Amino acid sequence: MEYTSGSRKSAVLNEFRQFYMQVEREIERLGGDAEELLLDDLMEGRFDHPDVAFNQSVMAQLDSYAIRSDGFIESLTGEQLREHYQKALNGTSSATAASVLNLKLRLEDFAPAEILEELELAPDTMELEAKRGTNIYPVDYQYEEIDGERVAVGVVTVPVAVYERNCAEVGHRSKFPELPYNIQLIIEVTENDKLLARGKQDDMLRSQVKKRKGKGGNKRADEANRIARLSALDIRVEGPTAPPPWHKGRAR
Repeated sequence: MEYTSGSRKSAVLNEFRQFYMQVEREIERLGGDAEELLLDDLMEGRFDHPDVAFNQSVMAQLDSYAIRSDGFIESLTGEQLREHYQKALNGTSSATAASVLNLKLRLEDFAPAEILEELELAPDTMELEAKRGTNIYPVDYQYEEIDGERVAVGVVTVPVAVYERNCAEVGHRSKFPELPYNIQLIIEVTENDKLLARGKQDDMLRSQVKKRKGKGGNKRADEANRIARLSALDIRVEGPTAPPPWHKGRAR
């Protein structure tokens, strides 16, 4: 990668700042509980360990399984993650020594494949009408903040033409299937691979799509989508409901 003089200077300054912060933390550890400070750094993302990002993806997968199983599979709490790090560190208090340790979570420890096969999981795909026949679209499950509350949602992303073919209109019911276990369906409508609108399948979403169609992607919608993707720790979906006829109840 080639740097201009300005970008090279910026990169060097950034590396120096990171090094200086690490030195400060090492000095702080000398005067306090070194292991607890290291744990704090892992939990708050100040320690650049390669397994931290991997563990965040595992936690997101567990959130998805928790939603799809109506709470049978449990999300991992922050306290449980901290306990995992503490056990993996095994008394290590040096950031240098910890950088080579295996801190990875194992998804199968919390969601064994044989258990998942036996559960009636909410579907991970959705079949919708297209111009010719039908198309299959993935459904992503996560916790989001809606109207000030963290709720379980299933998110499906479809092109504007597919949305218009399947959304509710006067005299026509929506062809988007309802999700089981009181999971709220969120529809992301795209145009030319850019987000056009995002929301529940209601009149407001339909109005936004009609207003923005043909004008390209919507930066405010993209930002709203980013902010909405929050990770929640101890949320459970209330009130199991019977899965609809199209639900096969099996993980891929």
